[in-house]
Amino acid sequence: MLNKKDTALLAGQGIDEAKLRHQLELLAGEKKAVVLQRPCSIEDGVSFIPGEQHEQLQRVFEDYADAGKVATFIPAAGDSHALLAPVMAVNAADNETNEATLKQEAVAGSLDHIMTLNILERIEEFAFSKDLDTHLAGKGESLKELLNEKRYGDILNAMLSADGLNLGNLPRALFKFHSYGNHCRTPLEEHLIEAASLTGSDDGWAKVYLSVDQNHLGQVQKYLTDTLSEQAESEVRFSLKFSTQKPDSGSVALGADRRLLRNADGDLQTLNGGHGTLLENLANTETEVVFVKGLDNIAGDNDRSTSLKTQKIMGGYLIELQKRVRYYLDRLRKNYIDDATLKHIIDFTQSRLSLTLPAEIFRASKEEKICYLISALDRPIRVCGLVRDEIEYGGRAFWVEEADGSSRPQIIEPAEYSRQDRSQRQIWHSASYLNPICMVCAIGDGQGGNYDLNRFSDGGRTFVKERVYDGATIEVPQAPGLWNGGMANWLSVFIEIPGEMYRPVKTLQDLLRTVHRLDLTPADAASPQNKGNRELISDQH
Repeated sequence: MLNKKDTALLAGQGIDEAKLRHQLELLAGEKKAVVLQRPCSIEDGVSFIPGEQHEQLQRVFEDYADAGKVATFIPAAGDSHALLAPVMAVNAADNETNEATLKQEAVAGSLDHIMTLNILERIEEFAFSKDLDTHLAGKGESLKELLNEKRYGDILNAMLSADGLNLGNLPRALFKFHSYGNHCRTPLEEHLIEAASLTGSDDGWAKVYLSVDQNHLGQVQKYLTDTLSEQAESEVRFSLKFSTQKPDSGSVALGADRRLLRNADGDLQTLNGGHGTLLENLANTETEVVFVKGLDNIAGDNDRSTSLKTQKIMGGYLIELQKRVRYYLDRLRKNYIDDATLKHIIDFTQSRLSLTLPAEIFRASKEEKICYLISALDRPIRVCGLVRDEIEYGGRAFWVEEADGSSRPQIIEPAEYSRQDRSQRQIWHSASYLNPICMVCAIGDGQGGNYDLNRFSDGGRTFVKERVYDGATIEVPQAPGLWNGGMANWLSVFIEIPGEMYRPVKTLQDLLRTVHRLDLTPADAASPQNKGNRELISDQH
């Protein structure tokens, strides 16, 4: 299966025999499934914040941010292959892409052709269409002309070819999402604008940490230099720090032919192991409180106020929790605890931190209870925003039993549970809370440093994920995800946030959703399918 050249390549990346064996076992289907107990629901794993607390929590957060204690961490790695997967597949399969071919295949049920036809018919609504038109103008043509003549193959070629916009190989962070008249913004620029208002301190600095692919680093840095020079008059300056995924976090993959993935030269191809490999990058941020948000899940100017308010309330809630946890840890370590206080800490741990303690703890001695509580509370903390959604595909919130008999809420990905088990499928499909990848983390250990976050990861939750590579579907092992297995042993508090906070961009068509369209009228933007049904965390439960 592997030749000497393959072995040397893996060794050069720090992927030893044990890591390779584990990756191959995963690709062969040997993995331990997470056992779901029940879905999280309001007051059973998901909390709500009454409206009367919003203003006070925002003030708590803003005081903290003004002191320079808050940063934003943006996992900005990856290219745009997945966004363009349908059009890339159609472009690669059809020698001559025309309206008749697209419609014929669409009627036959080809999802790729259905999506490609829809994208082409609405191509002028995408922010990148301005670049497309500029490129075509250089060849003496126009996008409108090609659309009128139904020259769909020429449009796809201009979008995807190396001598066109080459959109499939563009870093996802630099893909144009939103149109503001003559100016278009990438998700990265939108994140910077949000960070300026969210984490900017009194001294005028906003701390932003970016994790990017090594081969995209120069391109992203140049883009940011150009973008920030255009914003030179801004009142906020950015402290930007970059990190990349380590070579030894990569993995072999299986191609569509079920063989190890290789490049055009026949060399073994390794891919990054997903967001779960970024725990060390996150731990190296030089602040105690860090916002982590999906790159694609970002608001434009039309809905930024909701996003900022929600995250500030989440931040204030986290800071208050952290203060309480540290106070209790101090009392426990110094043994300043009477029976009533011990009971109060146990109640707090179960009710506010959603950690159901094992039954034997309640029969243990006072000293044993104190030791257990110190171990249970001396951990990084995160507040995760969840949205009510029973349709979208992605990670969901469930109660999961731990090895010691305790139970805690976890974010579980679809690939992590046993879909062959009927009862597990029923539990999965009864879940109503979706992870929109919006959380705020307290990673300071209270001793002047940050926790070693790898200590709190569940290494057994590595899983295999399908990805698009060069237009084909492949399988690649993923490290325990940053928001699920990678943070499995944190103190995790889930709260409900508005549906507007979920703006997924899995494919190009998602950019046609109301939440990503800044050119719509207020009436259009208020369409029922995109409106949330609560103000942050409603107090009407």
